[in-house]
Parts: sequence; C-alpha cells; structure tokens
Amino acid sequence: MKDSWWSRKAEYLQWLSDTKQLGTFYAEVRKLVGPMHRSSVPLKSRSGEQRLTAKEDVLKRWAEHFKELLNKGRVADIGFISNILPPPQVSESEEPPTMQEIVNAIQVQPNNRAVGVDSIPEKATTTTQGNKDKAEVASTLCGGFQDFNSKKAIVEDLKIKNLEEEINFKRELCQLQLETVRKELEIKIEVCNQLKGHNFNIQNVYGIPKNGSANT
Repeated sequence: MKDSWWSRKAEYLQWLSDTKQLGTFYAEVRKLVGPMHRSSVPLKSRSGEQRLTAKEDVLKRWAEHFKELLNKGRVADIGFISNILPPPQVSESEEPPTMQEIVNAIQVQPNNRAVGVDSIPEKATTTTQGNKDKAEVASTLCGGFQDFNSKKAIVEDLKIKNLEEEINFKRELCQLQLETVRKELEIKIEVCNQLKGHNFNIQNVYGIPKNGSANT
C-alpha cells in the first residue's frame, strides 16, 4: 500500500511538472519534505563559559576574534628573505652553434642513443670510418643550423613588417573615420545654425557656390 501511494504521488508530481504547474509542484514537494528545522551554533565568550545572545555582545566578540587573528606576532624572520641568493641566470644565444660546438657534441654522444627532440637519428652523428666522416657530419649539421637560423630571422622580419603594416592601416582607417565624423558634425552644426536663423540653404550646408552647380 505504501509503494502504491508513492507511485501515485510520483505520477502526480510528474504530471504537475509536465503541465508547468510549478507552484503546485513545489507546494507538494514541500509537503513531502516536511518542515525544515534550522539550528545555529551558539557563540560563546572567549573563556567559553558564557553564552552570548545579545547583538552587541556578539558583534564585540567577533571584532575581538578578528583583531587577535589578524594581528598576531610574526614567528618568521623577514630578514632571512634578503639573504636568499637569486637563481642563476641562463642566457641562451640566438646565434647558431659553431663548428667546434657541433664536433664536441658529436664526440660526447653515446652509442645506440634514442632519437631526441631534434629528431636526428643516432646514425647521423656516429660513424666508424674515422675523423673524416665526423668532420663531414659536423659540416652538414653546421650548415643546416645556419640555414635554419637565417630562415628564422627572415620569418621574424616578415612578422614585424606585417605588424607594422597592420598598425599603419589601422591608424589611417582611424584618421579617415575621424575625418568623416568631423565632416558630419560640421554639416549638422551648419544645419542647426541655419534653422535657428530661418535661412536654410542646402548649398551652404555642402559648400556649393551660389553661382555653381553640383556635378551629377
């Protein structure tokens, strides 16, 4: 019997929701939930022996609490921070590696190493045919790095040039818009002045000479 009652109640609530009768829907839900009991934690004095009920005593206790919380004495030595050494600065060179740097890097490469982030395989930097092949590998890599660096510089120059052109275009467009607004404002002021003086003349508004005619 209890299950059937809940089933009928659920179907009724679903019908109220489907028919957009939200007022009745929430009223029925509140009946099912029942009255809500709100409880508050009592605020006690600093010693914890007295319960505070008056509004003035409660506010005074909260003020006392935050005053103690925010004005505690420092337990750390602030002067210790000035003794901390700054981290070492690592400067990266924008110049491509020299031939000697590439040779030194090849000499310290371990055998059967995995391909790194440069995607250069191990066979490209190790050889078993002597110093001649190592020099050729170093020369090839050095030329590749130099070519990459030059192309990178060209790309950066193009970015700067495009940015400058975009800024100039926006500046010219802004000046043109300001000039258009200024001209419209002058026309409106001229119309207002002529209307006030009861001497409205369309030729004066657009700057057309009295003995001239507009081109069509």
